[in-house]
Amino acid sequence: MEKKLKALIGRNVRLKYRTFERLVGSAKESDALENLFVVAAIARGMNKLVCYGSNIRVVVSLSDVVLI
Repeated sequence: MEKKLKALIGRNVRLKYRTFERLVGSAKESDALENLFVVAAIARGMNKLVCYGSNIRVVVSLSDVVLI
């Protein structure tokens, strides 16, 4: 599983619709968020992906992303 997650580092991903809607709903800033992220790292022990967008950082599980 860890090998599969490491292969995602540097890849562009989009969040699934419901996950992205939760993120937009909880955003404090009024800036428009774009559903495009780069996988930057893997949070070890939790099997979560650390993803960066244009102005936001999110930590999500593999099941919450769609590869593009």
